[in-house]
Amino acid sequence: MKNWRFSLILVVFSLFSLFLIARTSYLVFADGDRLLSEGNARSIREVNIPSPRAQILDRRGQPLAVSTPVYSVKASPKMVLAQKDAIRKAATILEISNQTLVKILRQDIDKPFVYLKKRISWSVTEELKALSLEGLTFDRSYRRYYPLGEVATHVVGKTDVDDRGIEGIELSQNYSLQGKSGSRAILIDRKGNAIQNLDYVSVPVLGKDIQLSLDSRLQYLAYKELKSAVAAHRASTGSLVILEANSGEILAMVNQPSYNPNGRIADNELGMKNRSVTDSYAPGSTVKPFVALAAIAKQEFRADTTINTSPGFLRIGSKLIQDPRDRGIISLREAIQKSSQVAIVKVAENLGSASILEVLKRSGFGKKVDSGLPGEVSGFLPELSTMGVIDKAALSYGYGLTVSPLQLATSYMAFAGMGMARPVSIIKGQNEIETKTTRLFESSHIVEVNHIMASVTQPEGTGSLAAVQGFEVAGKTGTIRLVSEDRYDDERHAAWFVGLIPARAPKLVIVVFVNEPKAGLNSGGSVAAPVFARVAERSLQILGIAR
Repeated sequence: MKNWRFSLILVVFSLFSLFLIARTSYLVFADGDRLLSEGNARSIREVNIPSPRAQILDRRGQPLAVSTPVYSVKASPKMVLAQKDAIRKAATILEISNQTLVKILRQDIDKPFVYLKKRISWSVTEELKALSLEGLTFDRSYRRYYPLGEVATHVVGKTDVDDRGIEGIELSQNYSLQGKSGSRAILIDRKGNAIQNLDYVSVPVLGKDIQLSLDSRLQYLAYKELKSAVAAHRASTGSLVILEANSGEILAMVNQPSYNPNGRIADNELGMKNRSVTDSYAPGSTVKPFVALAAIAKQEFRADTTINTSPGFLRIGSKLIQDPRDRGIISLREAIQKSSQVAIVKVAENLGSASILEVLKRSGFGKKVDSGLPGEVSGFLPELSTMGVIDKAALSYGYGLTVSPLQLATSYMAFAGMGMARPVSIIKGQNEIETKTTRLFESSHIVEVNHIMASVTQPEGTGSLAAVQGFEVAGKTGTIRLVSEDRYDDERHAAWFVGLIPARAPKLVIVVFVNEPKAGLNSGGSVAAPVFARVAERSLQILGIAR
């Protein structure tokens, strides 16, 4: 009897052992991959390793855009809801009500996790971690910070909540700046806490820093002066551009109104447009030096060639063109100096519009600058075949065509370069690598026109308020009437001044545009020229250019 029982127990035990061995073998060899996968799914997580967005720097290496670490807090709804006391503390730290936090958790209670708040600071993250609240996890990411704020925002741009560029250089250079995120595997416990780093799945790739041609010192100076002028003249908008004559690099570009890229931005924010490149206007009398250049290049006129403007007006078709007074017989130099409409129309009639259009095209009117900034407009330059008699006359004093402030500055680079074409760029050193200069005009003709423009800033000229003590300034004023209801409005104006300094060997090309001043003064000579003078004088001091 005892032997029988022993044998039975032995058989049962042996069969059970064989079953265990068979089952284990099956699980290991036949179903091992599935079980390993399920085990890993419960205990191993792949976490994202964000790559910080690369920096944007000015020409001197000063940061214009940097990335700082921030965190997004996630929660397992069921686990967190079971800890009522800790929820109240977490809500206080997150600066939301307890009721709101509970609502967020309950409405997605069946989900593995929900975001409680994104892009919180490191200090807030540490406070939450100190609660030891089960079910909370933290994802690290980066947030963009702009040290110059609204001073450089139109050039530098801005990123969205996902750290992708949506404006300015952040947009146009997004691919180079953003880099590529990596990931790594971690071992977690039953509460979801990381207990061990296992291995990298992919290594993050850093973005490439972008160095702009902007000089932060000049950028701040230009911003301050333009903002002050727009406020003083109660203008609607304004733009200011500074180019380095020798390289074609943009040293400063500012607009009014502006906005702070570090704050929350409304979708229809008025100040987000980089009006220096996106908006175009009639250039007005700033075109007249190009008419003079066409006349001199065709050998029809010289600076001292006389023009009879009596009786101070003339009629072209149905259009009456007139000067403020009868100037009588004046030279081409005086026509530019005093901005005579009658004289310049007579010069244009003598030349023909084809010659003027050719000079304007070669100077860059009607085509994009390709500076590297997004949103550039090409402006408008008419075709000769579409122009009537009045259009041809209006072309000579800057109507019937449009330019952006950057385009106008670029066109004056022909005067600054003594007839050589030099591309304009926002990226430091790009022109030295990628482009070469080409000759557009004879240097002797440019020298003569520059000498004519230097008379504009003398006491008798329309731009006398653009004069800078110790330097000769060559430039041109422009005052345009704006359109209201399909006609030019005598009550609405915009003011231009374009200047080269020093006149004989230009270092800077500066364009000032003030749109619709309403405080009384409205001409380029009274509104835009003084801004040029202040910016030019201080810029030369900053750059160490001797008198």
